[in-house]
Amino acid sequence: MTAQQLDAIKRLAERYGSNLTCTDVVHGTDTDGPYGLPKGWISVVVHKAGTPPAGNNPAIVAGVSPEGRVHT
Repeated sequence: MTAQQLDAIKRLAERYGSNLTCTDVVHGTDTDGPYGLPKGWISVVVHKAGTPPAGNNPAIVAGVSPEGRVHT
């Protein structure tokens, strides 16, 4: 994960009233991104505050590029 991706995840969590402990991140392999995203991208699920990781209460699901661009 790049520093720009981490910053984007923090902004997303804050924007949706959550935090990093209520956030799931999925990385791809060395050749592919997760769930069909391009190589180097990550998939992020920000859950509503108080939801345990992997809980089923998402506030937003997004892809984040290595440069920190967020795509929903």
